[in-house]
Amino acid sequence: MKHHARFFVFTLASLCLFAAGCSTVTVGKANMRPLNLQAAQSLRLKFWRIEFTTRTAENELEITGTAYPIREKLPEWADWVEDFKLTAYLCDAQGQVLASDEISYQPHLLDSAKGAPFRFAFKRDAKNGAATNLTFGYQSRIAAHKQQPPGGREFFASEPAMVRY
Repeated sequence: MKHHARFFVFTLASLCLFAAGCSTVTVGKANMRPLNLQAAQSLRLKFWRIEFTTRTAENELEITGTAYPIREKLPEWADWVEDFKLTAYLCDAQGQVLASDEISYQPHLLDSAKGAPFRFAFKRDAKNGAATNLTFGYQSRIAAHKQQPPGGREFFASEPAMVRY
């Protein structure tokens, strides 16, 4: 009986490892934008609007732009970005992620006019060369700046672009 139990556990563990190794990472196609070199592009997400331009420079694909908070979607009292992480994803036509990069921002005032500027640089290689699309994801924690004591009202906004299966 012990032999059958060990065999079952070994088989189950092997299947789990195989399934994990075969999983792919994709993004939701609704928010993908084609890599349109030199053209200004925009992507409106739920709480942030991303304005960006994509260009090639030497052996890099450079994505520069600004993430702007969509003020009407945020609480009126929100005036401070406590945490903000922006991620760019290079994808193929099927939405499979070929490369990603993330920027973490220091706490700052929530400024709808100034936004959060960014620059992503991806090395052009065989894998990234198949990239035809781009999308973004974010995580943010927004608060009332003048809260005394700390730990007052906070608003969490997150829109991850990746799906693993």
